[in-house]
Amino acid sequence: MPQSTRGEVEASLANAIIQFEKEHLGRGPAEARAFIIEDMILVRLRGVLTPAEMSLAQTAEGHSLIKQVRRQLLEGSRSLLEAIVQEKTGSQIKSCILTSASGMASGSSSSRWQRIWKSDSVGTNKSVNSRSRSP
Repeated sequence: MPQSTRGEVEASLANAIIQFEKEHLGRGPAEARAFIIEDMILVRLRGVLTPAEMSLAQTAEGHSLIKQVRRQLLEGSRSLLEAIVQEKTGSQIKSCILTSASGMASGSSSSRWQRIWKSDSVGTNKSVNSRSRSP
């Protein structure tokens, strides 16, 4: 089996997360990027909110409500998300964190969410060439 570069693994994971978002949440983000940093996997999503959610996010209460609902939706799919990350990276997941950008309620149209996975060590079961890295 040929070695995958870190950039290839990151791109594959980002594409899988986009597909998950489309299938399970009804629409995908405008942009998704995945980063493998030692034993941490960071997925950054931009443009995830619907126009109605963007309008609701203009207030602190609306921002909190959106964050709560999205967190619940993702918690319900946690095992599926972890399986996707494990399959794409070959790593056993130890923990997962979901965060939203603090500026979401400021009216910015580029809503951002991040998912961070702590793993045993990326590439334990899948060979990843860390010398090649996408910019």
